[in-house]
Amino acid sequence: MAGSDDARLPKQVGQPAPHHSAPATVRRRELLIAVSTLAAFFGLPAAARSQVALSSAIDLGAFRELTGILTGMSPSDATLPELFLQAFSADAADLGKLHAIVTEQPETEWDSAVASAGLKPLSESLIQAWYTGSIMHGSEERVLTYLDAFVWHACGYTKPPTRCDTNFGAWANAPPPGRFSE
Repeated sequence: MAGSDDARLPKQVGQPAPHHSAPATVRRRELLIAVSTLAAFFGLPAAARSQVALSSAIDLGAFRELTGILTGMSPSDATLPELFLQAFSADAADLGKLHAIVTEQPETEWDSAVASAGLKPLSESLIQAWYTGSIMHGSEERVLTYLDAFVWHACGYTKPPTRCDTNFGAWANAPPPGRFSE
């Protein structure tokens, strides 16, 4: 079928584009791709659809940056941002707006810009989720992380139960000099 479609032929320099009076037609391949894409999208489970929508609103790198800006901390577990982003997938477009505000405006204007955009509750929920390690999922609380919740790092003097920063039996030794003052 070579030569039957003028659009595939290279345009010669200096020649005007050919004018077609016939209405534009959709090729079979384009139609099949479009229909299969729509069928696949609407046939996906809700979680997968939200992941597709999420990919257009905010990416993982921007979400990591937003987390660091809002909380002042970075997660120690590299997989946590993806888990938190998935948990906030319904708010992906607003997370993108929030990221734009905190990266494009001076810090002194963040509060008013976030409030005027109606994103204050979302920013507070995101900060609370990172510090507590949990989110509200409907009427139930969903724990995303316990050991790596930012609250443990914010306290500085404590750690979550079951996590030990030293070797077994280290409690029997005297603490290192300067660690505790009396």
